[in-house]
Amino acid sequence: AELLTVADLNGDGAPDLQVWLDNNGVYNVPVYAFYLLDANANRYVRASALETAIGGRDIDRIENGRLVLRAQVSPCEREDKVIQLSGSETRTLLERRYNTCNGERPTESELLN
Repeated sequence: AELLTVADLNGDGAPDLQVWLDNNGVYNVPVYAFYLLDANANRYVRASALETAIGGRDIDRIENGRLVLRAQVSPCEREDKVIQLSGSETRTLLERRYNTCNGERPTESELLN
């Protein structure tokens, strides 16, 4: 895991921070603290609501304020979640679970549509 990533996480054009904390997420995935730039106050503010929404899931990718998350809930059960981050507010766009031992494997297009 990278210790520090500087990127525009919420799509506002300002650099935000993703700081590695530990590997205590679901099935030992990295856990991060997030800090969003408050341009009016010229300081970084911890994004606790975003951290709660991620909930220890693995971050697959971040694009234009949209976070695609994945988790292995059990040896067979998987979970996908998509969160939209706007400013410091989060909104869950999709959350689904499926069982790979039963042959369930949603496609990527199902995740993003």
